[in-house]
Amino acid sequence: MAEKICKILAYPHSVQQLMSGKATPILSGALLAFQSLHNWWQDHEIVNKDILEYVFEGLEWLNKYHEKGSKTYAYMVTMALNPNIKLSFITQSWDLIEQEMAVEWVKEELSKYREKNSDYNSAHKLNNCTL
Repeated sequence: MAEKICKILAYPHSVQQLMSGKATPILSGALLAFQSLHNWWQDHEIVNKDILEYVFEGLEWLNKYHEKGSKTYAYMVTMALNPNIKLSFITQSWDLIEQEMAVEWVKEELSKYREKNSDYNSAHKLNNCTL
């Protein structure tokens, strides 16, 4: 039994190490890692019926975390601005209405950024200056 428990905790441990390693974890990678863990545990709940209660407990916590974080403004904008992810995860995982909302959030955030930088550039123009 102990061997099976160690086996079922090995993958979550590797996800935790990934998130707490020397490299700074990024938000866009966090929920992808948890989604991977969720899928792995779902696959193993069928195989390891004798430790099912532990798998269910893990899945329950992952679901709570995912529900609270995955479709928030901050998470979505972070995902979309990550050049390796952009909107691919959202278009694969979210329904059409949520995808449209995500695109609007990104447009809103980019507009704020453009406006902020436009104001900064106007205030700090170098007149007749060459480097």
